[in-house]
Amino acid sequence: MAKSGRSQGGIIGKINKTSFGKNKVTKTTATGTFTTQPGTTKLTYTIIAGGGGGDSDGGAGGGAGGVYTTECHPVCAATGYPITIGGGGAGDVPSPVSVKGEPSSAFGTTVTGGGAGGFPRSCGPGGSGGGGTKTPPQCGLTGNTPPLNPSQGNPGGSGANALGEQGGGGGGAGGTGGSACGPNAHAGAGGAGRSLTPFYGTAPQPFYASNTCGTGNTACGVFAGGGGGGAGKPGTPGGAPPGQIAVGGTGGGGDGGVASGCPGTASISKGQDGIVNTGGGGGGSATPGGWEAGQGGSGVLLTKELNYQAGVWPMTSQFNKMTDGTWVQTEAMIDADYLIVAGGGGGGRDSAGGGGAGGYITSFPGGSPASKISIGSWSTYAITVGGGGAAGTAPTNNGVVGSNTTGFCKTAHGGGYGGRSPGAGGPGGSGGGGDAGNPGCAGGPGNDPPSCSAYGAPQGNDGGQGGTTPGEAGGGGGGANAAGSAGGGPGSSQGGAGGAGKPNTIAPAFPGGTTFAGGGGGASGPGAPAVAPGGAGGGGSGGIHDNPAPTLNGTPGTNGLGGGGGGGPGCGTAGAGGDGVMIIRFPTASKTPSYSVTPGTNTTATVGDCTVATFTVTGTFTM
Repeated sequence: MAKSGRSQGGIIGKINKTSFGKNKVTKTTATGTFTTQPGTTKLTYTIIAGGGGGDSDGGAGGGAGGVYTTECHPVCAATGYPITIGGGGAGDVPSPVSVKGEPSSAFGTTVTGGGAGGFPRSCGPGGSGGGGTKTPPQCGLTGNTPPLNPSQGNPGGSGANALGEQGGGGGGAGGTGGSACGPNAHAGAGGAGRSLTPFYGTAPQPFYASNTCGTGNTACGVFAGGGGGGAGKPGTPGGAPPGQIAVGGTGGGGDGGVASGCPGTASISKGQDGIVNTGGGGGGSATPGGWEAGQGGSGVLLTKELNYQAGVWPMTSQFNKMTDGTWVQTEAMIDADYLIVAGGGGGGRDSAGGGGAGGYITSFPGGSPASKISIGSWSTYAITVGGGGAAGTAPTNNGVVGSNTTGFCKTAHGGGYGGRSPGAGGPGGSGGGGDAGNPGCAGGPGNDPPSCSAYGAPQGNDGGQGGTTPGEAGGGGGGANAAGSAGGGPGSSQGGAGGAGKPNTIAPAFPGGTTFAGGGGGASGPGAPAVAPGGAGGGGSGGIHDNPAPTLNGTPGTNGLGGGGGGGPGCGTAGAGGDGVMIIRFPTASKTPSYSVTPGTNTTATVGDCTVATFTVTGTFTM
């Protein structure tokens, strides 16, 4: 309908329509009400159902929940809309059977839950189909059931029953589940999920799933991956080799379980759950009643309230809308450098190892555009700063692993604990040092889980091996730049030094210094000439058990640097790990009027022509 020239300032054209949603993206994770903003009249939405549960006994992976996207959907401003978010289906064992995922609905659209793995024992078709079971070898189940256009999902893969019993992978929203291969005892991988980046922006974004490197089941901007199939049976000739796992589909699918085919072993791993709020299918498990299958991941709703204007606009109308803040504004993307350090691991107590440094990932200096993060205007990002792990105490005396630091879809993993009881050091961003023993216990592996190749380097190093008794010398925790040193050999009581951290000048005035993620020193026994030092970058020093006095305690890692805690001697105490940090650096010219960091403990400063935001506690970053 055309408006008169008089009503539009002398310009004749279509009725003027606007949507002033500021391109705000909201992630709704539970059933309830979604309320539009006062200026929103159009939005894009994606609704994802719950994933199906996996099957047991060489069982099939669960199918991913259905996925459906609608662009430029008309809505009323400042209006509440009922939303239903489907839960994931239970896996077989302890549930009697695998269960189909629950549907999700919004704005008049309903998508179907993912099919359960191993139909006909339960309901296999769904948004994406469950994988086929091994007995009898069964084809994968259909996806996009009932049909939607565009398709909400894909079929699962087929099972096999040759040389060890393998289930097919569940279908994913972006691809068919993998079929099992009997002659090689391989279960089927979960089908790939569907990327939503064309609708909601290039990853990373705070409303996408965080990357979990090394597991094969999550990726930023990708949702609804199928669950991997289960494989093998303990002691069965030709069964699945140890550690051979059918991975879940990218986008939240759970990995399948596997039973070792080596005679005399019982290496059994459970099927993993689909990731919460991705619609990922649950992984199948390995053996009947021996280990449970994975549960499907719950669904989610993403909405993007759009900026939109149509028709012919006189200059006076444009001016008035700009003045009162209701004219459409464009969203800009800014490339920024980052440094992310997780919390350091706590040192063990009683001739124990030092804690490993928190994982260290960075794009600075010299990061390529591909390695940087993209920050959108009109956006708020959640930042979680990982705390240091507690020091070891009786009765186990093991330290505690540090907590992860996450933000902008990137994760640095907490440092491994210092080992005791007797035992190896714990795995982590950098591994914890091992306990003294005969022989000494191994240091924990660093870069565990493996960091993504985009980070350019591993996030940490291994802890040092404990010394040989009776020396009572623990290994040093690993650091970002070097492995921890081993404790002394036979007759030596000198603990291992912590591994060195890495220098980084992304924030040259940072109060803790410009070297991060040093490992904690191991504990030393009686007669040691000196304490085992922590690694440069905040590692705590190890203590000395001096008999008689004085006994020196292990010292804590430095907060804000992610240093590992020092190992504690007998009759003494160990040091806790240091808290992590996240630092973001971007051109000051890109800063918007709405820029802020919260809470006030976190800081912002100007360095040359850049702005540096430093997070020492959990908070938010708004551009």
